[in-house]
Amino acid sequence: MNIKKISLALLLNMIAVAMVNAAWVWESAENLCAGIQKPCSDGPSCTRVALGPCKGSETKQPESFLTTEIIAAGVLDLDKYLSCNSDPDSTCEHAELAEFTGLGFRDGRAGLATDDGGEYGYIMTGNVYGNTAVEGGYLGTASYLNTGSTTIKTNYNLFFGAESGQARVDRSSGTISPLSDSAVGAPNGPYKICISDVNNGACNGPLREFPPSAYKFSLFGNYVGPGDFSRHTNAGMNHFGFRAKIMTSGFDFSSLKVNGRPYSEEKVNDDVTSIELDHPEYGGLHYEFPKKYNLGNGANAVADGETMATVIETKDMNIRVSGMGKENGVDYFYIDYIFQIEGLQNLRYFVYDPDVTFAEAVGESSSTGTTFSAIVAGALFIATMLLA
Repeated sequence: MNIKKISLALLLNMIAVAMVNAAWVWESAENLCAGIQKPCSDGPSCTRVALGPCKGSETKQPESFLTTEIIAAGVLDLDKYLSCNSDPDSTCEHAELAEFTGLGFRDGRAGLATDDGGEYGYIMTGNVYGNTAVEGGYLGTASYLNTGSTTIKTNYNLFFGAESGQARVDRSSGTISPLSDSAVGAPNGPYKICISDVNNGACNGPLREFPPSAYKFSLFGNYVGPGDFSRHTNAGMNHFGFRAKIMTSGFDFSSLKVNGRPYSEEKVNDDVTSIELDHPEYGGLHYEFPKKYNLGNGANAVADGETMATVIETKDMNIRVSGMGKENGVDYFYIDYIFQIEGLQNLRYFVYDPDVTFAEAVGESSSTGTTFSAIVAGALFIATMLLA
């Protein structure tokens, strides 16, 4: 795989903190608000999303929120790659990163409805990495906010995508796609991707359920290229991963817990099953990370939003949390979503579904707060042609 080595110093400082002060447009539910930057002008601003607590239906924007953006993708040695952070001015011998090369794309629309009367808002963001004519991918996120009063049940998610050199599509008329009225949309899609369990090559696991005010956030991608990873696997790099940068406005990161304990740099190589961030007044977020993801074949995927793309199997994965710090007064940390290189071939995709729970601040109405599932249907669906 032809992946460029990038200095860890560049990786650690890829995202400007201006995002926290930029204009945000919010979609609100009973207890959650999801946001995007509007207008957006480049890859970072067009692919950044935010989530925060909104107390009651009258609150239209949060006082505190987290932003998420995928900032890096590449091959890595699971046991050694984080050691590179100790020498940020040098290239990393245990990980090689791909650069994001696209314009940055965003699709979405508020006020959407399900067949059984559910209501939700949808946002999809993403960007091209590498060169999809040779080897590269499309990586993005798809988010749903349940703004209605009924539980939404589904076993799939929908994604747009792009190839290297493709232009944005203006869907602002609202007549081109029922899913999007964005002026900076991705040109390909939507593609229907299974997010439930896979058994015997079929998408036949239990439906995912998203109660009112639930937030479903998906990571997604697929790989296009020769699929020769021998140079990397011979050097101990047997995994492919994506790094998300989490930044905060209004939260105190000293409350960050990993696997139920306070964040510690000494434990960054531990496999992560959960993280939690609390706010004494506005409430907190709790992430649960299952250790399974779906692998599929997108070679014959149909961009009609109705035909399910082929699924192959469910595989094991890893999560790492590291790099907690402060940049120009803004707190941040990284979540690394790590998948097996084994099984990754031309036009194959993978999908990951973590869970996020939001709870009221302790002491509001009970000691545990009101909790509702916010399944981050993480479809880390690495894509070079997002199934184009």
